[in-house]
Amino acid sequence: MSYGTTGGPRYCERCGGTFFPKYDYAKLCYPCWRRRQDAEGLLDIAEMEISRLKEIAAEAERRAAMARGQAEGIPADMLKVMLLLCHPDKHGNSQASNRVTTWLLQQRGKSA
Repeated sequence: MSYGTTGGPRYCERCGGTFFPKYDYAKLCYPCWRRRQDAEGLLDIAEMEISRLKEIAAEAERRAAMARGQAEGIPADMLKVMLLLCHPDKHGNSQASNRVTTWLLQQRGKSA
């Protein structure tokens, strides 16, 4: 039995044991109150871990989606349009247009 400084004995709402409350608002004996506090602390820790794991899962999904997008390549119809837009004949046979056209032609085998 715990002895407090406020009022007479009370019955703990959790275990039904008699206790002398330290505070007027106390409804639990100290052992039951302590167990509840410990459980709430563990719950807080578990919720933080769940949030952390959700963030990790979201990041993994984002990376997987990016990897799938890269693996699929450029769609064939989009590749054709891109080749037409950057073809060296339309850009004075510039070095940049030759480089981009060469890269796009290499993507043909990778296109969806």
